[in-house]
Amino acid sequence: MTRFFPILALLAGVVLLAGCVPQVREPRDAVGAYNTSGGAARANSYGSLNVPPLDVLRERSLRGGLRGGVQGSPLEIGQRIAVLVGGEGRIPPTLALVQRDSTVWSVTLDRNDAPLASLAADSVGTIYTITVGGVLRAVSTEGKVLWSRETMAGATGIAVPAPLLALADGVIAANTRGEVQRFDRTGRSLWRTSCGASLLDAPAASPAFGVVLSVTHNDYTLSDTLIALDPATGARRWTRPLSGERIVAGPVLVDEHVLVGVQRQRPSGAFAAALVALDRRGAVVWERPLRLTPRGIAADSGLIAVSCSGTSLDHAGGVLVGFDAAGGERWHREFESGLPSAPALTDQRLFLYALRDGRAGLYTLTRDGAIERFASMNRVPESRAAITLSAAGELLLGALELPSLVVGG
Repeated sequence: MTRFFPILALLAGVVLLAGCVPQVREPRDAVGAYNTSGGAARANSYGSLNVPPLDVLRERSLRGGLRGGVQGSPLEIGQRIAVLVGGEGRIPPTLALVQRDSTVWSVTLDRNDAPLASLAADSVGTIYTITVGGVLRAVSTEGKVLWSRETMAGATGIAVPAPLLALADGVIAANTRGEVQRFDRTGRSLWRTSCGASLLDAPAASPAFGVVLSVTHNDYTLSDTLIALDPATGARRWTRPLSGERIVAGPVLVDEHVLVGVQRQRPSGAFAAALVALDRRGAVVWERPLRLTPRGIAADSGLIAVSCSGTSLDHAGGVLVGFDAAGGERWHREFESGLPSAPALTDQRLFLYALRDGRAGLYTLTRDGAIERFASMNRVPESRAAITLSAAGELLLGALELPSLVVGG
């Protein structure tokens, strides 16, 4: 894959995705926006969506002259799917809205300023994209570009946007300079603030917690920080340094907890990882050790599932760990490959991208961690892209090499 997408996938983490689907229940933590596409801020949890165990994955080619692979995660908006397609040769990247295999509309993006592999949508379905250079665009559900705004004007040195956070009436953009800015649906800037260090992962938001940010120095000799902002004003509600720890996954909000995956470096040079839960005032409630580095978190009221990658004394590859809400470990499952992204979680089961016998595919697991199925895939998705579950009960991933979707269910 060319352009910036492989690098940005490592920086971006899991993307917040939001759509407008009135027939699906409103998540607890979406600040009024309907969201059926998962993402870190809704804890990659799909509740009662009924997706069966997957034996087979199929490829759905997208027609309409699209060129290049699908970047990041598909975004469900009503009965349609928004995708970023990377372009090819002199053909620039494209934002497209598709229905099944047909393209409803497409918007050509700037070839000289590639889009970040991040899509977000507010409660009326306005779609937001942002480029590597920090240009934020709003596109209507009819495919009309409504406005664009520079979010990193005057940047010095290297600065990269974080994945976007959709709110009910607009969007929040952040970047590796630590700047955070809220825009309403019309493109008006409501507030702007600075956190003093880098923002790499998507913020998270809920009415109870406000907007929660993971601020990292990308340095094990310094302490990373969680910050909660008031959504209306951008004023700080609380700040919580995590002494000696780097935040490498999250934040994720579920019920009364903020969840983050952290890692510290011991004096010997070895690394120690943990899952940390904080309350709505920013106080640490519990911290539990992890065997490997956390890469993604999925959670609901009954289960917290953490995907991990790396090497320890007794295992190299990946581990999926299940905790209860109080931080008690319920089970763990080892995998031959690292787990680069969070599983998708429903009331019945989990879905996880990983390798088996060197072949990429999707695992279906019970909520007790037992493997139900493995379905191999011919088209490989972007490794850090979140799994999308649609209201129709389909699992969706973007194919990295072609304008296609990997579909299950």
